[in-house]
Amino acid sequence: KSNTSFTMINIRAESLVEKAHFARLLQSKRCLIVADGFYEWKKEKNGKTPMRIMFENAPFFLMAGLWQSYIDENNEKCYACAIITVPANQDIANIHNRMPAILYDEAVHDWLNPKNNDAKQLHLLLKPLKDNLLTSYPVSKTVNNPANESIACIEPIQK
Repeated sequence: KSNTSFTMINIRAESLVEKAHFARLLQSKRCLIVADGFYEWKKEKNGKTPMRIMFENAPFFLMAGLWQSYIDENNEKCYACAIITVPANQDIANIHNRMPAILYDEAVHDWLNPKNNDAKQLHLLLKPLKDNLLTSYPVSKTVNNPANESIACIEPIQK
């Protein structure tokens, strides 16, 4: 039986060079996670408001990630992945201080290239997205429960 400490959904880009486990994954377990949006919780006077963040003019985007496999308690092979985060750009800095490392153009090819094992070069690909590409809006707290998979998770709410 082998278990994993890789149960998180986010990994700070800075941790890729600081923690040996992540540094090993960076060598050969890189992936892209396709999404049409992501959520961050904006701190406000009355608590936290979930915000949906997405590209203003694109139907989806690619986030840098790491993956690994492990054997669960039922002796089944499972796979897990985590999104790599970087400091927020200006589009979401007022919502949260971190954002996914979003890759595009040549960075996608460089990230997935199995011959690219230069940790410093790979780390350079992980940077905040250019400003003025993302938009956001508040959504229902329904999104706070991962079991909820409905249109209510992405519908804008009035504040």
